[in-house]
Amino acid sequence: MILSAWIFAEFWERLERHNETGLFLVLAGFILSFAFIRMSTRLMRSPKVPWWPGSIVSDSGVHLHHLVFGIVTMMISGSLGFLAFGESPWTELCAFAFGTGAGLTIDEFALWVYLDDVYWAEEGRSSIDA
Repeated sequence: MILSAWIFAEFWERLERHNETGLFLVLAGFILSFAFIRMSTRLMRSPKVPWWPGSIVSDSGVHLHHLVFGIVTMMISGSLGFLAFGESPWTELCAFAFGTGAGLTIDEFALWVYLDDVYWAEEGRSSIDA
């Protein structure tokens, strides 16, 4: 219990020493990427917008979901964020990239839960709810 209290106190002290810009950029990246990917998937399926780029499917038929890009983006930006902690503008760039990856990943939350491509089904609503 003492160790966890010390870790929390240390984290909180570091957070107070830095302004909330990084946290705001995580939120901004999340909201922008979530909104963009939602719009993109709607436009991709619309017959009125045939020029909108579609999904990534390999020659063998494997569909690469955008949560894969989100997870990789979070892993890279999170690791680089540790390296750049407190060094402006690198910390802010990593924060925005991490939020972007989180938005791409959470948009397909229903895929995690159902382990099936339910993006356009009723179960896909759980991504919005999350």
